[in-house]
This record gives sequence, structure tokens and C-alpha cells, in this order.
Amino acid sequence: MSRYVSIELTTRSRAQLLAAIAALGLQPEFVEGELLMLEGSLECSGEPVELRFAPGEMGAIEDFGFVRGDDGRYQLVCGEVDRGLLERRLLGPLRQHLAVKLAVEVASELGLPVSVEGEARVIVRDKS
Repeated sequence: MSRYVSIELTTRSRAQLLAAIAALGLQPEFVEGELLMLEGSLECSGEPVELRFAPGEMGAIEDFGFVRGDDGRYQLVCGEVDRGLLERRLLGPLRQHLAVKLAVEVASELGLPVSVEGEARVIVRDKS
């Protein structure tokens, strides 16, 4: 099969990550306060993750998951063979969802009227 690779996200919030995953219609396996092991393969041992997805999810050949890195940001851990597929099918929409939520949050904190149209259009209006 392949070795596991890590792809960093910008979010440090598990709640935001779970909300984005749920918005994509996905349900990860997780046990609160514990790490789960990815299965591994002939070429590599398993990797610990907080949120795990079974092989076949999103079309992936191997299992994959998310874990918080040393810098506090979440990262996707997946097999090399699934990297391109998951970057397109999972990370693209996931990053888009997280960016929209961040834009809305920042505009709201600044007291700016904000609305979301569809899945990717955020409109921030001047206060006047």
C-alpha cells in the first residue's frame, strides 16, 4: 500500500473541524479523550488519530483521520495513495467551509452585517 502522510489545516478548533466534517455529510469514528489507530499497511505501521474514517470513505483505499499537531493545528493523516483524492474530495470542501465560518465570525466580531449565500459566498456590508 503506502506510507502515511500529513497535510496541515489552519483550524485549531475540534468543534469547528467536527462541524465542517458534519456539513460534508461525514461521521468519523472517535472516542472522547482517546486516540484511535489507523490500520497501517505492509509498508507502515498505524498512526494515532483523534477522528478516524474507514477505508472506502470518500473513495479512499486506506483508512484516514485527523489529529492535532504539535503546533495545535489539525492535520489530515492519510496514505500516500489517497492523498490526491482526499485533497480534492475532502480538503477542498472542508477548507472552504472553515474559511466561510471564519469570515462570518470575524465580520460579526467587527460588528459588520454579514450574510452567507450558498456554500461559498460571504457578503460583508459596510455599517452605514
